[in-house]
Amino acid sequence: MYFIKQRYWILFFILTCLQIQAQNFSDDYKWIPVNRSVFSFNDTIDLSSPLSAFVTSMYNQAAGRASRFCDIATEEFRSFMINQKDLPVDQHKKEQLLERNIYELILYKDSVAGIITNYDENGEYLIGYVNLEHGRWVNSGEDICPDIEAARKKIESFLPKRLEQVRRIEQLSQTPTDTIAFINYLREYGQEPDEFLLDALNNHKIVIYGETHFRKESWNFLKKVVRNKEFPKKVGTIFLEQSVAFQPKLDRFFSEPKLEPKLLLDILGNNAYFGFEDRGLYEFLIEVWKVNQKLTSTQKIRVLATDTPEADQGIEWSEIQTTEDYLKTVQNINRDLFMFQTIENVIETQQNRGNLFIVGINHAMKKSNDNRVATLLSDRFSPEEVFSVMVHTPVSDNHGNYYGLLRNGIFDYAFHKEDDKPVAFNLYNSPFGNQLFDRNEQIRTYPSSASYQDNYDGYIFLKPVEKGRMYLLYDLYSKKYIAELKRRAHLLNTNTVRGIPVDSLTVRQITIKLKRLKKENKERLQAVSLKNK
Repeated sequence: MYFIKQRYWILFFILTCLQIQAQNFSDDYKWIPVNRSVFSFNDTIDLSSPLSAFVTSMYNQAAGRASRFCDIATEEFRSFMINQKDLPVDQHKKEQLLERNIYELILYKDSVAGIITNYDENGEYLIGYVNLEHGRWVNSGEDICPDIEAARKKIESFLPKRLEQVRRIEQLSQTPTDTIAFINYLREYGQEPDEFLLDALNNHKIVIYGETHFRKESWNFLKKVVRNKEFPKKVGTIFLEQSVAFQPKLDRFFSEPKLEPKLLLDILGNNAYFGFEDRGLYEFLIEVWKVNQKLTSTQKIRVLATDTPEADQGIEWSEIQTTEDYLKTVQNINRDLFMFQTIENVIETQQNRGNLFIVGINHAMKKSNDNRVATLLSDRFSPEEVFSVMVHTPVSDNHGNYYGLLRNGIFDYAFHKEDDKPVAFNLYNSPFGNQLFDRNEQIRTYPSSASYQDNYDGYIFLKPVEKGRMYLLYDLYSKKYIAELKRRAHLLNTNTVRGIPVDSLTVRQITIKLKRLKKENKERLQAVSLKNK
């Protein structure tokens, strides 16, 4: 009887302490004690409550069912969980996951929650977060804390921020209904893209052209702009997202009286680890060379590289003879900061003509938490002097995956209703600009991503997404260059180049691989096009 009473008072003391803790939360929070192990629940896919969603996640981790992670996780995780394959889980890890004791659940405004469990034998605590998205509770990440009190405080401070993101996810799922406003805006304010870009170059210190690499239609457009007789009057410098290590070869290419394409092949062949086969860039540089041939020395257009001299961006590989030589080039330099400083130094000493900066579309974002080059340039000069343009694209990530059309297709619908004619326009205070930014899959759910007009000033539509084409420079891959790639693979201690075993690497094999990538890219674009909506 004594032991029963003792156990009762111990239990009463624990529950009293927990209730005191729960009382410290505001009325927006609900504290729910659980005190059950994961394996005491059934192994099912149940996303009907915060607790069942967390248990579902634990069972899927324990079983190595990675292919299901995307279906039971927040939209924020979609880009890095897509196409995951199931993997075996060792018995110790499996037991560790299923034997975790779920102590309590803290719910905030019935929309986000944190679940506290033990983590490992070191006495740390795990927080599993879950969100209510589109009527389902889904996994949204984890945290590790040294004790349960720290876990509670972490949950209390973090859940309000998480709720902001959940609300944005819900807003992103809603499609604008006033389609006429978008169409009318195009009719009233739309311009010819080349006219629009030339006007921007005339009115701003620097125009940032945010492009998607390898896009034929984009590079064809830029070639057309460069050929315009007004271009050299407005632009003195073209900045490129290329390693500054290539500047001597670029200077030599543009100073040669005779066209020397081999210099460009050398530059593209030294780009990154295994080359950069963007035919559009190659042809664009040749076009600039041709334009320069007709200009006086004071009128000629300079082409300047801005990116870091690192192996993953571009180095002179002929100077790399050992693995130690290669490791010296791995410096982890902040690329956006480096590009900003390179451009800033040029612009500060510049007279008269303006500047065009051709860079990947993500770097052209003016509003970003990680200070993209466009953000840094806007802060240094002024938002008015720095004009950033994005070229139409589907929702995508940095790995070539497509997730749908911008704002659930309303942009594409408006362009289609105008017969898909090329058009450009200012985003500020427009139906397009006021829309929540969702182009970048990896950050679209962040409240800080704001709207389209917060990130870009201008918008250019050239073709529907399904007509976009990868434009590849197969000429880059000669027998001599294949031998060089094998040498680099040896220095990097890798057995594959572009997914091809080094021993099997030939011009034919890499050409087949590139053509397959081009075909797959076309199929992915068609899958998300307006025609399939």
